[in-house]
Amino acid sequence: MELPENDAIVPASVTHEILLDVGPSMEQSVPEDYALASLLLRTLQTRDANEFEFLMKTYLPIVIEPGGVGQLALVERIGISAVSFTPVTQFQMEDIDVSNITGPDDLLLIMNRLVEELSQVERKRSTTVLGLLHGQMAKGVVATLSLPTMESMEAYAVELPPVLDNEESEPLSQLLSTVYDVHRSGELVQLLSQFEGAVQATLERPGQAETPKVQRLKARIEHLQREISTIQSRIEAIDRDLDSRQEELRRMLKNRQSALERDQKRLADLTERNRGVAKALKRAFEKLRDSVDRVTGIYQDVEQRVSEILVDSEDVPTVEGPLSLLLPFYLLGFSKKGVLQVSVVPPLHYRETGQKVGIMRDFVDTLNPMNEGLVELASRLEKAIDRNPSLVQQIRVFSRSKNLLALDTTRNMIREGGSLLVAEGVARESIIHKLDELLKAIPSKKIELKDRQTLILPDDGTGTKVTFHVSDEAGTPIERAQLHIADLRVTSDSMGRAVVRLPQSSYSVQVMARGFRSKSIDFSIDREGALSIPIKLTALTREERLEAALGELEARAGDIERIRKRLRDVFQKQGETITSIPAHRDALVELLTELGYNPEAWIAEARTRKGMVKRLLERDDRRDALRRDVLRVAEESQESGGVMLLSQVLMRMDRLGWDANSEEIESVIKELGDDGLIEGISVLESGAKIVNFVPVELTDDPQAIISLASKRAGMLTIEDIVSSLGWTEARVRNALDLLVQNGVAKQQRSFSKSTRYWFPGFREKR
Repeated sequence: MELPENDAIVPASVTHEILLDVGPSMEQSVPEDYALASLLLRTLQTRDANEFEFLMKTYLPIVIEPGGVGQLALVERIGISAVSFTPVTQFQMEDIDVSNITGPDDLLLIMNRLVEELSQVERKRSTTVLGLLHGQMAKGVVATLSLPTMESMEAYAVELPPVLDNEESEPLSQLLSTVYDVHRSGELVQLLSQFEGAVQATLERPGQAETPKVQRLKARIEHLQREISTIQSRIEAIDRDLDSRQEELRRMLKNRQSALERDQKRLADLTERNRGVAKALKRAFEKLRDSVDRVTGIYQDVEQRVSEILVDSEDVPTVEGPLSLLLPFYLLGFSKKGVLQVSVVPPLHYRETGQKVGIMRDFVDTLNPMNEGLVELASRLEKAIDRNPSLVQQIRVFSRSKNLLALDTTRNMIREGGSLLVAEGVARESIIHKLDELLKAIPSKKIELKDRQTLILPDDGTGTKVTFHVSDEAGTPIERAQLHIADLRVTSDSMGRAVVRLPQSSYSVQVMARGFRSKSIDFSIDREGALSIPIKLTALTREERLEAALGELEARAGDIERIRKRLRDVFQKQGETITSIPAHRDALVELLTELGYNPEAWIAEARTRKGMVKRLLERDDRRDALRRDVLRVAEESQESGGVMLLSQVLMRMDRLGWDANSEEIESVIKELGDDGLIEGISVLESGAKIVNFVPVELTDDPQAIISLASKRAGMLTIEDIVSSLGWTEARVRNALDLLVQNGVAKQQRSFSKSTRYWFPGFREKR
């Protein structure tokens, strides 16, 4: 494959295999019109056409990093994948020659030094490479490099905006730099075996290094013992009349006995010291063995990570530096009860089935995912969209101009593709009519030229200085707002300012900020001099914030579960020792922090109490799950005006499977109220507690009616209220009208009976 430098590889989104008479088979692109029509007909088999909102073709930006001869590392720039590892460097094992060790002291010194060097490896903190593809995902993506390619992505397609910067490649460089080092872990095991032999040899010859001193002591002791024996014999043989001679011999005997005691004590001390050295050698070797086990475990983990991310490919262009790959995906958007659901379809492969349509079959699907790795990547992208409100907002913005169901060009392609399917015998005319009805129901539009814009920025500092001032509707600056101008991305500072230099032309800027609705503004530069553009963003409504908070809680729960799953897999192999392995300990610390524990205290206790790790990995985070389900009930409460009896909330939570007491639920509701996500709990005159999920400004009269409704199972008539509260009919109607306007009450008119007012929040769902 030949590729001009700095250009992106754009593989075909749908291909089929061509068998050649000579040589291996090859892949050929399937026409886009055939693919789009097939994709829509497949979807119409399972989804209501009225739920269709958009069909988009998107490209996921991926960076291809060289990882060795014929090997690649792939990094997607959205952040839907990640790999954690411990960056390690190899110590110089060549400096250690066990054969030159002369004695136990040297052996002990070298083993302790080696343990210290290994501890440097153990103390390395785990780091994470965001976006790094691994396992079957990496293999699935690299398989697309052998597919036919296009010069660029289509005018009707859109590139998903990158989230990760190119500068974030340092952790990847660290990981790739360990490839050589971790392969030497076998040498470390061999070195441990050499030390084991040296220790064993030393223990079998205790005191060998002390032999001259010990031998001298033993020789002296033997000599003194012989002298003492000789002197004692002479004393016994000397005539008692020779007292002066006996006295001299006795002094000599005493001196020799004292010298013997000193030497015997010194020999005993040396022997004891040798025993101490032997014990120290055993302890040092056991410590070394444990360190080697842990470090080789770290090396093996990193080696496993490297083997999962590095993939072989002969279809890589030979250019210097990283390459760019734009991987195609189709996004299908469905709107159900106002909630956007996005289905992601990976690159596809056409397979001839030999089947045709008939009386019982309107459509034969001939397209299948290209491989399982791409299916997993599509699934992760789908989950990222579902959990990231900002990404959902971006996709909604893109769908306004890149909906293939609305663009004239792609609508014609879809219709032509339908004709191809009919001619091939895999689709009936009846289902093609449904497809045509779907297209007719969506207003058409043309591709705007600005949608195809790619910025060429001046690199000499010239161009017009454009300053964007991003604020809320009250004029308060918004920090860290994201501004997208074609393929340029900038972020506002603490004053809400973002500055760029642009050549004279027409532009469209898309502005996004957390907690605010996205906004798109068109502007032109047609003169010299600086340009200032104020941009005011509208804050999300409480309901939108509620939905975003629920998404964030679910995303957090997903992150926690991913950490748990990874640790559970390791726990099956390593057991409780994962608290001592840095690569896994960091993941454990991350999980404990997310769950609100003090990691160091928890791990210290877990080392003395067995079973704590297992229980942690098997449990669910109750508090987060409770918050999520209360927010789901809050979403349901919109139908009842955002007000519900606390008892009704408890019943809903009970139906969701919670065995929780009212105090626990109330504390969760109070937390959500403190966070500003719901209004909170109030107490009626009757003593009943109601949960206000949304603020409703009510006077005393409506509050009194709400209190009465809570006693009457949520159903009242005007007569009930007049008789119970003693009000005039006009006063009752005014208060009821206000409750109906706020959605707290529903009116049920009847000509034969009194008009009823029911309060959904106070009535049990059946």
